[in-house]
Amino acid sequence: MSRKDLGFCGIGFCLFLGLAMSCGPGSESANQASSENDSGFGMAASAQGSGVNTKISKTGRPASPSNSTRATFKFSCTAAPCTFKCKLDSKAWTTCVSPKKYSGLAGGDHTFKVKAASSSGQSDRTPASYSWHIEDAWAATSTKHAPAGRSNLTAVWTGTKAIFWGGDYYDGVDEHYLNTGGVYDPATDSWAATATNNAPAGRYIHTAVWADTQMIVWGGYISTGTTNTGGKYNPGTNSWVALETANAPTARYGQTAVWTGSEMIVWGGYSGGYINTGARYDGNSWTPNPTSNAPTARGYHTAVWASGLATPVMIVWGGIGTGSVYFNDGGRYDPSGNSWSATSGVNAPGIRDQHTAVWTGSKMIIWGGSYNDGAWHYLNTGGIYDPVGDSWTATAISNAPAGRNGHVAVWTAGAPVPVMIVWGGNDLNTGGRYDLGADSWAATQTINAPSGRSATSAVWADTHMIIWGDSNYSTIGGRYWP
Repeated sequence: MSRKDLGFCGIGFCLFLGLAMSCGPGSESANQASSENDSGFGMAASAQGSGVNTKISKTGRPASPSNSTRATFKFSCTAAPCTFKCKLDSKAWTTCVSPKKYSGLAGGDHTFKVKAASSSGQSDRTPASYSWHIEDAWAATSTKHAPAGRSNLTAVWTGTKAIFWGGDYYDGVDEHYLNTGGVYDPATDSWAATATNNAPAGRYIHTAVWADTQMIVWGGYISTGTTNTGGKYNPGTNSWVALETANAPTARYGQTAVWTGSEMIVWGGYSGGYINTGARYDGNSWTPNPTSNAPTARGYHTAVWASGLATPVMIVWGGIGTGSVYFNDGGRYDPSGNSWSATSGVNAPGIRDQHTAVWTGSKMIIWGGSYNDGAWHYLNTGGIYDPVGDSWTATAISNAPAGRNGHVAVWTAGAPVPVMIVWGGNDLNTGGRYDLGADSWAATQTINAPSGRSATSAVWADTHMIIWGDSNYSTIGGRYWP
C-alpha cells in the first residue's frame, strides 16, 4: 500500500524562509531543500555560517516509497576535502564515507542524516537529512542458532517475539517428529532455542495458541500415532509444564484451536475417522463442547475467534470429511451459552479444505484451498463472512494470486491500511495483499522473498509478517513489510 500521503521529515515540518512547510515522504531537511546545484545535490545551508555545507545527491538516495530493505546514500560538501559523520534513525553518529550503504533495514519510516567537517576544522552545524518509507519489501531471517528445518510446525506471536515449535522432517529413510523449536526476536534478528526438558513429545499437524503469557500446544501426530497430550511453554522462564489429560478431547490431528482471552477451544480433526467433538481448556482443566447442532465431522478446516462482537464466538468453516466429502459450510460456537449455530450457506464460497481464514475485527475472510473430484482444483477465490448479518460476500478475483493450498495468511491489524496477506503454498514464493475496504488485490514483492514453499507457518508481528519453516526443510525464513 502506498504511503505517499504519510511522509515525514523527522520533526514534522520543514522550515524555509522562516515559514513552516509540511513534508511528504522522501523529504529533505529545510537546509537541503533551500538550493539545488546542477549536479543534482541538495544544498544544506548552514544557518550558523560555519562555511561548510553538506549535500545529499538527489540521484544517490532511495526512492520513497521503496520496496528494498537496502539503501545507498551519496553525499559531498562545499569545502572539500571533508570528513563526514552519518546517522540513521535514532542510532549514534558514526564516521562515514560516501557512498554510505545500509542493508537489512526494517520496513516503515527511516531518516538518514549526514554532516561534514572541513580540513580546517569547520563543521556543518545543520546536517543534511532525507526521510523515506519502505513497504512491500522482504528481508531474510537470520539462520544463526535457528532451529533445524521442518514442515507442519506451529507459530505464535507473543507481542514481542515469534515462537516456532514442533513439526517434522523426512531424511529419506525415517520420519522425524520434533519437540524442539525457536524463539525469534525481530528486534535483534536473533534466535534462542526452546527448552526440551519436560517438552511434549515431538509432533506435527498439531495446534498452538498464545495464551497471554504462555504458548499452549495440543494434539497432533507423534511417533506412536495421534495424541491428546500437550504442553504449556513459558518463554520468560524457557520452561514447559504438561497439559492435564483428564477430560481432554480424544486424540487427533488436523484440528483447529483458538484462544478466547481466557480459554483455548479445540474442535474437529481426524483419528481413524473425522471428528466433530472438541473441548475448552482454561489453563488448568478441560470442559467438553456439545455436539448438538455442531457442524459435520471434519478436518483441515479453519477457525477464527470472532472477538469484538456483542457475543464473541468461534467460527469454523470448510474442510474435508468422511468419504472425501469437501464442505462449504460451518458453525458458530458460543462458549458463554455452550451452544452451536450454523453459518449461512447463501453466497458462501465453494467447497474446499487447506484454505486460510483471518479475523479482521468484524468479519472473517477465507481464501484459497483445494478440492479433488478426480482431479485437483486449486482455488483463488474466497469469501467475507459477516457474523452479525450471517451473510457472505465474495472476494475479488481480479489480480488475486494464483490458486493454491498449504499457504499462510495474516491480517495486518494496526497497519495504516489493514490488509490480508496471503503467501506461499504449492511451493510458490508469491502472494497477495487483499484490501477489504476496496475489495482489491495487489501482488506481494518477489525480490528477496524466501524460496517457494508449502507447510510453512506465519505470524503478524505488529508491523510485518514473519514466515518460517517449509516442506523443503529450509532454515531461512522471511520478514515482509506490506
